[in-house]
Amino acid sequence: HFLTQAIRFDQQNFFAYFQLGVASTKALNYRRAELMFNLARRFAPQECLSDLLSQFSQLYRLIDSEQHPEVLQKSLQLSREAVEMNPNSDQAWFSLGLSLLKQQQSENDLAKAGQALRKAIQIRELEQKPFPDCRFNYGMLLKMRLDFQSSFEQFKMAYEEDSSLVQAQQQAQLLEEIAQTAVNKCQGRQIEPCVFQDAQKGIFGMTVGLNKFQIQFRILTKLTKENQIPQFYLIQCIDKQQNLRAVFCTEAQKELETGAVVVLKEVTVKLVHLKTKTLKYEFLALQSANMTVDGKEYQKGKIEWKSEVQ
Repeated sequence: HFLTQAIRFDQQNFFAYFQLGVASTKALNYRRAELMFNLARRFAPQECLSDLLSQFSQLYRLIDSEQHPEVLQKSLQLSREAVEMNPNSDQAWFSLGLSLLKQQQSENDLAKAGQALRKAIQIRELEQKPFPDCRFNYGMLLKMRLDFQSSFEQFKMAYEEDSSLVQAQQQAQLLEEIAQTAVNKCQGRQIEPCVFQDAQKGIFGMTVGLNKFQIQFRILTKLTKENQIPQFYLIQCIDKQQNLRAVFCTEAQKELETGAVVVLKEVTVKLVHLKTKTLKYEFLALQSANMTVDGKEYQKGKIEWKSEVQ
């Protein structure tokens, strides 16, 4: 390989080490890629260091974090260093956003990931350049946070910037389908933010935002055919006299069965809005990181983010 030969002539050849790291990453030879990137970092010119760190961070995001949990922190640290080296690098901010999404240990991680992805998009916008992959990931994050309007807009713009990114168009259509189905099926029976069935204490007032008490409900139906995370379900209060409904958004790994009884602790309630060119939707949705289904703890699934640093 000519890159290997280049290193034989110049053992401080940053470009050769860097390209070998990229090639090894694509070949899934992660151990060799790590070695090459470490050598590249040793000899990297200052102006190239941020891009190198972003690419190095990608390597750790690709490694299975279940078998190697330490890679998440390594990826995050490298991304942060990339931003520090060059705060005006769209790729560095994109890398940081993706690393935070992979980490995703708290709602705060999601908020910071959103800020990083938005910063990457803003840098590209100032340069009047498209960034469809970043917009797609940002749209997925906004969807998880039940900001349907902003998510819808990001998906539409991503598809406008790259018409081959059909997933973006599909996601925009999916948001509209979820909203339309939710409104139709909840019509006249939607849970108001002031009443819900508490599994232990009876009826409690529930407000938009975080509610720190336990509630239970039954799954009526899944709102989408796609088997992807997050999943959206139509739910109903256990108390048949109320017959009240809402939408439940979950990152559960497995699909929830119709009729399953779900118990939540610390429920976040959001009023979801979506306005398209011709229609306007509004419905109530619930989320919780603490959930049992028919008495069993649920497993959180993995979200597939669209792309990595180029």
